[in-house]
Amino acid sequence: MKKIMALFLFLISFLTVAHAAPQFKDYPVDVYKGKPRAFVVDKDTRSFRTRFKEVCRQVDFAGHYALGGFGCGTSCFAPIAVNLKSGKGVYLLGATTGCYKENGFVDPEYHYKPNSRLFIFAGVIDGDPDERCLVRYYVEQNGKLVLIDKQLFTKLPEQ
Repeated sequence: MKKIMALFLFLISFLTVAHAAPQFKDYPVDVYKGKPRAFVVDKDTRSFRTRFKEVCRQVDFAGHYALGGFGCGTSCFAPIAVNLKSGKGVYLLGATTGCYKENGFVDPEYHYKPNSRLFIFAGVIDGDPDERCLVRYYVEQNGKLVLIDKQLFTKLPEQ
């Protein structure tokens, strides 16, 4: 009985320890040094082509993406990116908002680096069935953000 209780306590302690958050250094990428290609308008980006064109200045994320976005209502922001190698634009997460924390409302937070494929978002994504205030960790893969981890948004982990 003591062995079972010890195993049970070990498992509980193991499961309650917060796992380490993904780090920028774990997803390195070379930064594109070439001339940015002109933005390519398509049926998906036509409505916001001016916003997409405005972001085509410098590499901000994953080695070859320029980032920007536009407001979509009170506290709402839609992040977008342009691949500076191809000129293709993409919507990153859809509409995002901040959330209410202990000290009041906090705006959505986005964290990224030019030399890393890791993209961190803290807040709420519109339409997400889990509308809690979360920190979501994504990795860029073939022009898409792939969710690799999420945690409650109490504070962003140190990077």
